[in-house]
Amino acid sequence: MIFMRENGKDLIILENIRGKSQYGIPSVSKDEAEIALLIAEKILSLIEKLWNNL
Repeated sequence: MIFMRENGKDLIILENIRGKSQYGIPSVSKDEAEIALLIAEKILSLIEKLWNNL
């Protein structure tokens, strides 16, 4: 999938942050938080495009 290829590194960071929050590890850097927000916005945009094409 093109989205995963283009955003692979950011998706890995997002997953690492999710894991940290799940296990109560509070150390998320500002850079990680910014990347997580940007990739979340991209994911929401992708979902909207998919919904509109149904």
